[in-house]
Amino acid sequence: TCTRCNDTYQDSYVDALGHKYSTPTYEWSTDHKTVVATRVCENDNSHIETETVSSTYEVIKEATCEDTGLGRYTVSFTNSAFETQTYDEVIEKLGHAYESITTEPTCEDEGYTTHTCTRCNDTYQDSYVDALGHKYSTPTYEWSTDHKTVVATRVCENDNSHIETETVSSTYEVIKEATCEDAGLGRYTVSFTNSAFETQTYDEVIEKLGHDLEHHESLDATCEEHGWKEYDTCTRCNYTTYEEIKALGHAYESITTEPTCEAEGYTTHTCSRCNDTYQDSYVDAFGHDYNNWVSNNDGTHTHTCNNDSKHYETKSCNYGEWIVVIEAEAFKEGLEKHICQDCGYEETRTIPQTHVHEYSNEWTIDKEATCTENGVKSHNCTKDNCSSIKDETIIMATGHKESEWIVDVEATTEKEGHKHTECNECHEVIKEEVIKKLQSNSTSNCNLITIIQLFNLVSIFMMIAIVFRKRR
Repeated sequence: TCTRCNDTYQDSYVDALGHKYSTPTYEWSTDHKTVVATRVCENDNSHIETETVSSTYEVIKEATCEDTGLGRYTVSFTNSAFETQTYDEVIEKLGHAYESITTEPTCEDEGYTTHTCTRCNDTYQDSYVDALGHKYSTPTYEWSTDHKTVVATRVCENDNSHIETETVSSTYEVIKEATCEDAGLGRYTVSFTNSAFETQTYDEVIEKLGHDLEHHESLDATCEEHGWKEYDTCTRCNYTTYEEIKALGHAYESITTEPTCEAEGYTTHTCSRCNDTYQDSYVDAFGHDYNNWVSNNDGTHTHTCNNDSKHYETKSCNYGEWIVVIEAEAFKEGLEKHICQDCGYEETRTIPQTHVHEYSNEWTIDKEATCTENGVKSHNCTKDNCSSIKDETIIMATGHKESEWIVDVEATTEKEGHKHTECNECHEVIKEEVIKKLQSNSTSNCNLITIIQLFNLVSIFMMIAIVFRKRR
């Protein structure tokens, strides 16, 4: 810019630094209805972005009489650099609002007061009063025309709407049977569930029956059963014209069955007329003649009868005591066997290693957590220098603990300086900045002298130019 005429021009352009904003901060109002979001440029703290937004309110969980609720304030910003923020608050529980209704006692039911919450319908009862109890009249009994049912009734004198009634079907019992020549006696009886009603009876005469004749055809006699000629009987009494024919007796034929290994021998006698049969003359079975036991290689063995190869037995092996073949060691299984005393089959099994883990209740740090890396802890076995572990658990990284600014190189009037922050634990550098050069008074004076000299030089050139023009 010219100091006389203010003519101006620009050169030596240097690119703008661009903003380097800090992490936004969010400040809620006391009533949580607004939030102010702010972020500041670390290059120039006079460059500040801010946005004030009104929150919206939503009930996440309604409060009830007995439980608190949850309300949430939410703000969303136009500036995408600012993230949506929420604030949750507890909504106090409402408490019950009971209304009371009194129920008076009756003969059968006690009285009470019912308290019901108008909001949640929670209810409880108190102030109980005993039931009055019934005062019943003497029961009446009404038989049906056919005497098959009786209706018992009694009425409460305190409240005639309280009626106890019970209808019962009667049972019928013949007290004395009627015969062909004599009358009998029948009795209807009712017993009630309600103990207030007494058992009732009604007796009636049963007319005499007279003979009821039944005709029977003749039956031929058999080997064991007698027969008879045709005859008549009374179905109710002992009157009869029966005449018996004696049994014929059996006519047996005999067959002999020889004994086997397992079954006895015997003689079978069969009647040629009726096929009735019986056995006698028993001869004992030979019994089996088994050979030696032979292993089936599956923990069982079999032996076969020499008399009949279809007769054989298979049983589980008859083992002796276990014999140690290889002793078990701390971290190595052993081996033992037992041998069947009948067929010689050998069965083996492993012997568990002798070391049994005993884990410490205290945590062992297997890897320390650092600022940036997770660590590991576990419970270790404490026996016999065993390296076994369990309950291996992650120890979360601690995160950096940032220091104050540390000056690495002091700035001078001729040279920029440098500073940084670092983690107090691991000393990793977190932030770095350049320290601007310092300005001194001597530099200002030099600049002033240079300007004066330039001004004088320009004045001389202008005077020469004026003289030159006049001569022309």
